Amino acid sequence: MMLLLVLLACAPPPLPVVDEAPSIHITWPLPEADVTGCETVAVTVENFDLVEFPSTDENAEGEGHYHILSPRGYDPCYKPYCFVDLTDVVSTTEPYFTAVLTYTDHTEVLIDGARIEHQIPINFIPGGDCATAVEDTGGGY
Repeated sequence: MMLLLVLLACAPPPLPVVDEAPSIHITWPLPEADVTGCETVAVTVENFDLVEFPSTDENAEGEGHYHILSPRGYDPCYKPYCFVDLTDVVSTTEPYFTAVLTYTDHTEVLIDGARIEHQIPINFIPGGDCATAVEDTGGGY
C-alpha cells in the first residue's frame, strides 16, 4: 500500500494546455483613453505571423496582417503598431478601436465561425491635428 502512495505522489503533473489559436490584443491606447486627431494603435499578436503585404492574393496559413477598425473606417497594418488618422471624423456613435486578424487577401481569420478580434472603447474627441509622421507605421496599401 505504501508503494502505491509513493508512486501516485511521484506522478508528473499534467501538461499545461497550450492554446495554439491565433490571438490579437490592443495594448495602446488604453481603454477609454482620450483620442483626438491621430493615434498610434499598438497590438500584440500570438500564433500568427504578421507579414508585409504580398504582391499576390494567395493566402498562407498562419500569416497575414490585421485591420484596425475605428470611427473612420479601417486601416490594414502589418507591424505591431498602426497609425490611425481621425482628423476628418466630426462625430461618431461607435467610439472604439477594434483589431481584427486577416489573411493577406483581407479575409478575416475565423475560428469556429468567429473572427479573431479585440475591441477597446475610446473617448473620441473631434478635432485635433496630426503631428505624427506616417512613414514606416506599417499601415495601408
